[in-house]
Amino acid sequence: MHLIRTLSALTATTLLIAPLTGLPLERQGGRSLQHSANSSSIAERGHAVVNLARDPAFIKSKPKPKPVKPKPKPKPAPKPQECKRGAGACDPEDSEDLGSAQYHTWGVERKDALDNKLEEVHRTPDQAHDKPITKPWKESYESGEGATDGEREDVPVDDEDLFHNVKSIFHNLGVNKNKETLFKSTNIFSKDEEGDSEQPTNSACFSTTEGDGVIVARTTYKKYDLNPENERLQWSELTFQQWSEYRKAAGFQSSDLKYIIRDGIVNKGSQNVIKDIWKNLNIDKDQEWETFDFSSTKAEEVEAAQTLLGTRNGKGVGYMLTDYPDALGKKNIAKVHAWNNDHPSIVFEFE
Repeated sequence: MHLIRTLSALTATTLLIAPLTGLPLERQGGRSLQHSANSSSIAERGHAVVNLARDPAFIKSKPKPKPVKPKPKPKPAPKPQECKRGAGACDPEDSEDLGSAQYHTWGVERKDALDNKLEEVHRTPDQAHDKPITKPWKESYESGEGATDGEREDVPVDDEDLFHNVKSIFHNLGVNKNKETLFKSTNIFSKDEEGDSEQPTNSACFSTTEGDGVIVARTTYKKYDLNPENERLQWSELTFQQWSEYRKAAGFQSSDLKYIIRDGIVNKGSQNVIKDIWKNLNIDKDQEWETFDFSSTKAEEVEAAQTLLGTRNGKGVGYMLTDYPDALGKKNIAKVHAWNNDHPSIVFEFE
């Protein structure tokens, strides 16, 4: 009786499955039994996987996914250096670097303008060629005590308080060899209605002894010139007026000028031009100074001289010779010397 009930149950199950498979009854029944066995096996394996996943040992040994690192935030652009009155060593132009190509372009322009002016002077020797003085420099400026030093007389070339490379320059270039050269050191301050500026707008030294005339331009800060923009004197005119005045007071002529030295340059563009020249011309990094001749047959040497002239520390020299050719003895720039050390310098030599 029990056997009959079991067979009846199996038959009923087969009849229920048959319509779903579309196979003959005899095959459906066999497949159904096999499928049941497989289903049981899969279920057992599933329980085993679940139990394994719950096993603390398995969980501990399972590698943890690496955390995704967040992308770094882009660094903000550096803020321009703030220049405050009284800082004494910060000027917006000092931090700029326009690239050697731009300085070379300016240098070519300055040298061409000077050459053209001198050609005009030689064609018309009976005419006056100097630019009229805008105004006497003492109307808007005065020499006095400053944050660095005051006006001094008879400053020697080896004065370490004022100069960086001047002693080396005199020695290596043979400036006034076997002659003592002394300077008048000045700090020029601008005036305004509220009083004088706190820092000198121009600091320079002018040779006052016999021999080749030398100007050592130490610092120039436009931001300390408190005069209205249209009333300021350009560096070239201010320096020319001082040179003419002090040279005449010492009993000599302004046409004696032979060298202008830009000593201890802080302008980044000028500093990088010097470094680029050393690199591009394969000059030994330990070599302190080099000469670049405008009459050289080597194109790279002439290009170096032009680029140095086009820097912020060189353009004013070109303007000065172009604006006052008669007073300065019809001088042209023959060579440019550069000092590449911790306090870079550029020397312009005239003929």
